[in-house]
Amino acid sequence: MGRSFKFISINKICASLGEQKSRSLPVFHAFCGCDTTSAFNGKGKRSAWKVWELCSNAVTPTLEFLSVNPLQELKEDSIHFRKLERLVIIMYDKSRPMDSVNEARMDRFCKHSRALENLPPTQVKLRN
Repeated sequence: MGRSFKFISINKICASLGEQKSRSLPVFHAFCGCDTTSAFNGKGKRSAWKVWELCSNAVTPTLEFLSVNPLQELKEDSIHFRKLERLVIIMYDKSRPMDSVNEARMDRFCKHSRALENLPPTQVKLRN
């Protein structure tokens, strides 16, 4: 801005992220909240990025798959749906062993905190 103008090399950024993560970045951006999608309650890009780095090997192939197949419908029993669901659970609590956001939400509500702001989101039921 103003006199602080500088060039940022997108090639250097892509090289540092790697090819797979670079291709996955737009899906990650949309998944974690952008201009047209809501963000997770109390979780910004920075915390989502840290979780992505933590479980990058598990989630990056799913994000990359969705970047190549943007209109692919994800069923609740698909491996990609389960990977994204696990990412959301880890965003709210890294120690939760659950694979379902509904289970994690119930566990967290019953055992730890009754504050609704601290609960992970519920799973959206798909309609035919």
